This record gives sequence, C-alpha cells and structure tokens, in this order.
Amino acid sequence: MPCTNHVLGNGCDDACAVDRKALESRVLTGLRERMMTPEIDAEVMRAYSQETNRLNRQRRSSLESTRHELAEARKGHRGDRARHRATRLAPRPVRPADRACGQTDSLTAR
Repeated sequence: MPCTNHVLGNGCDDACAVDRKALESRVLTGLRERMMTPEIDAEVMRAYSQETNRLNRQRRSSLESTRHELAEARKGHRGDRARHRATRLAPRPVRPADRACGQTDSLTAR
C-alpha cells in the first residue's frame, strides 16, 4: 500500500509500499496493547452509556411533544366539526338583501 500523496502525485517522492496486512496488523496490535487499557475501556463504556441515555431522553421528549401536538390538533378538529355541524343545523339568518327581495316580490304581487 503506497503513500496516497505519491499515488495522487501530490509531491511525495517516497515510492515505498507497505503490505496492507502488515499495516493492519501493526495498527490493531497498537490499539490492543496501548489503547485498550481497563481505564480507557471503562471510559468508552461510560461515554457510550451516557450518549445512549441522552439520545433516548431526546427521543422520548420528541415523542411526548408530538403526542401533545396531535392531541391539540384532534381537539381543534373536534371543535371545528362541532361548529360546522351547529352552523349547518342552525336556521339561516335573514339578510337585509333577502328582506328587500321579499318586499319587492310582495309589491309586484299586488
């Protein structure tokens, strides 16, 4: 595996290549021996647990907020339906224009 800058022609003159398996082995050995100490392992687990809990709280909060909005929308919708039903069943008010038409008709009927 050669240097990326050498492959892309970005100024690296080192044409030395390292075998991919050897590189992976070196990296994994370094991680295992130097980074996975019990202290670091405990810190990783603590951070993972905290982040998971934070995301769960955020999800629950968002869910509760959405449920509240839905309940409010349903209340409003029920109110709209009740108002519509009430106006549909209520007698229609007589408008001044309707009265004028009625008076004209009664005058022409004479």
